[in-house]
Amino acid sequence: SSNKGWLEKGNDNWHLAFSGSQTSFFALGQNIAWPDPDQNGNACFRGGQTFSDFPGPYHGGYLDILDWIANLKTNGGNMVRIYNAAWCYELEYDRLNDYSNRLNRGWELDELFESCENQEMKISFVMHDKRLSSTDPQFLWATNPYNVFIPTVEQKSDFFSDGMARTVFKKKIRYIMARWGYSTSLGILSILGEITNDWEEDHQLMTNWYGDMLTEINNQIDYRPLLTTLSYGGDGIPGTFHETPYDLSACSITCHHSYHNERSSNFKRFDEFNGYYFSGLDLRSGTHVRWPNKPTYFEEIGITNGPADPSDIEGCSDISYHNTLWASSFMGGVGTGFVWWQWFNNDFRAQNYPAL
Repeated sequence: SSNKGWLEKGNDNWHLAFSGSQTSFFALGQNIAWPDPDQNGNACFRGGQTFSDFPGPYHGGYLDILDWIANLKTNGGNMVRIYNAAWCYELEYDRLNDYSNRLNRGWELDELFESCENQEMKISFVMHDKRLSSTDPQFLWATNPYNVFIPTVEQKSDFFSDGMARTVFKKKIRYIMARWGYSTSLGILSILGEITNDWEEDHQLMTNWYGDMLTEINNQIDYRPLLTTLSYGGDGIPGTFHETPYDLSACSITCHHSYHNERSSNFKRFDEFNGYYFSGLDLRSGTHVRWPNKPTYFEEIGITNGPADPSDIEGCSDISYHNTLWASSFMGGVGTGFVWWQWFNNDFRAQNYPAL
């Protein structure tokens, strides 16, 4: 067929290529945010609510998501990042290991994958949101389903160590791989999203957990390689917490989030991306000293709340959208940095992605 295949590491092990032809793939894409349910918890197919702090619809509907993906494709994009948030596509947040009340969300993912297949778009898919918060009701440990439904999961670290929790999570992997693992549009799978500094004390435990889950994925999808990673949300470089999981041989790609306002901070992050954070770039071979066989990318990038555009919580509109895209495209990663949000950026997609 005309399908170019799935994504895999290229011959230099630092960039990506199509499996069918080994022609290179340079990711031109952005984060396409979630469709939110309406106030009654029902699927919101188009339009939606208005978020009070923003000038327009913050909550998009399911059909809006498909429109935004098509718009990105029309303007030259080839990859979207989809975050499997608890309030969106997540299958089990209400009832652990029981997806029956959220199968409508599974259907929406069916349609999303099919749409991307038809448009030859790749997906960077964040499988499980692991954020924890003391104030945000979406991320309270007291209401986390692994804490609520598994008696032996009492502390945060029990999620990684408890045998039943691991069994339940592996069943989730099995379901996702059985339902969407076939698709060549599944380009990058991030097993955990938004791992923050709160988990630093558990980095070795998490590394053990992560290796176990990578093995499970390889067992479930053994007919083709699947680029896997974990998603770090936060700032700063807390050392071995991030390096250790990436050391695992089965972890095939590394990723990072970068949000800064000042030019000096962005230069520093560039240096971290190509130097300190990844333990040094060997300019002779073009590979990183620590992980010479692992591509990397900014799966989230922008500026923080502040001077560029106070109406945009990630700062990726106006000139910052242009600068972020172009700067990140030349930092040695697999493509552009993935920016937010789609409803601010219609004109900027048309102005930037075709040229890139």
